[in-house]
Amino acid sequence: MKPRGLWGTTFAMAVLNLEGLIGIQWNHYGVVAAVVLLMALGYVVLWYYWQGRNWARILVMLTSVVAVLDLATIRRPYRSAVLYDSLIVAEAILGIFLLYWLNTNVVRVWFNTSPKRS
Repeated sequence: MKPRGLWGTTFAMAVLNLEGLIGIQWNHYGVVAAVVLLMALGYVVLWYYWQGRNWARILVMLTSVVAVLDLATIRRPYRSAVLYDSLIVAEAILGIFLLYWLNTNVVRVWFNTSPKRS
């Protein structure tokens, strides 16, 4: 049985993954392609996270550390920066929660022993 909170954390990460589309310069096709590729890779990791793969759990923890450290990039609020900075704070809050929750005994055991389906 999947641990309580897995659905919510997966959903929150899936929604926050869309942050890559905010502030993108659509006329720079290379940047757009890179952002879309990274977002797609994020959803692949989320799929395996949902399936209980421990490597995906570890990647989520690593990106959670990056999300917390990203708080240092917050700028003074002006124009569209308010939305962007709000999402950075939301990701950091989720990151702090994930760093705690993914290291609880029940969740760690589930990721390490869950049946691995493709």
